[in-house]
Amino acid sequence: MGTSGRKKQKELWTFEQFQRVHSVPSGSVDGDGENPDIVVHAADRRLGIEITDICHETGDAGSPGMKAAGEREGVMNLLREELEASDVQPLNVSVHFN
Repeated sequence: MGTSGRKKQKELWTFEQFQRVHSVPSGSVDGDGENPDIVVHAADRRLGIEITDICHETGDAGSPGMKAAGEREGVMNLLREELEASDVQPLNVSVHFN
């Protein structure tokens, strides 16, 4: 299995773990995509899920808590910029950090 196959397998495993602890609408699951990684086709809506690993740079950048908060804020800013620049209709976004 190539790198992309292992990556997709890890994304599907992560989604399965997410389903165990969060309410996800029932429907068919399409895990073949890349942007978003997973799409759940429910009766009344589609739910797109993007699974991203944050890579940490080495070095001293303050306390671990401050670093994690800064990374979360950076991810949210990138997501906001991407959505504002797209032609996507208004939507609800929920971000879960693990």
